[in-house]
Amino acid sequence: MDNMSFMNMPGIYPCMQAPMPVAPMPMATMPVAPHHIEQLESMYPEIYHVVFPKVRDMCMMLDMPGNPDMYPCPRRETVERMVDDIYARVVAEIGDPEGYEGFAGADDRQFGVFGGFTPFGGSGFGRRRLLRDIISILLLRQLIGRRRFGFGF
Repeated sequence: MDNMSFMNMPGIYPCMQAPMPVAPMPMATMPVAPHHIEQLESMYPEIYHVVFPKVRDMCMMLDMPGNPDMYPCPRRETVERMVDDIYARVVAEIGDPEGYEGFAGADDRQFGVFGGFTPFGGSGFGRRRLLRDIISILLLRQLIGRRRFGFGF
C-alpha cells in the first residue's frame, strides 16, 4: 500500500478528520402556543399546585443576589431549612401527607410501601418522605433555573 492511500482514510491524520454532523434544532427552541402550555400545565398532579406556589414564593423572598446565604450558591443547610419551611406550610394546608387525598388513586407500591415491608429492607419511603422529596426537587429546579437564566426568572 502506498503512502497516498492513507490520505483518504479519515482519522489517520489529525488534520484530515471527518467533519462533525450538524445537530438538529432542539425542541426547546421551537415556539409553543400558549394554549398548549396551559394544557400541559393542567396535567400536573394536584400536589404540584399546592407545593409549587410555596416554592416560588420562598425563592422570591430569599433568593436575591444581596443575600450571602444564597449567592453565589446556597449551602445544603440553607436549602434544607427552606425545604423544612415549605414542608411545614404545605402540611398546614393539606394536613398529614399520609392521609392526603391528592395522593388518592396512587398505589402505595409506587411509594415503596408493601404492607410495612420493602424488598430492600426497612419500611419504605412513605408519603411524608415523598412530599419532602417533591419539595426538594421543585426547589432545586427553581434555584438552578434562576441562576441559569438570570435573576428574577
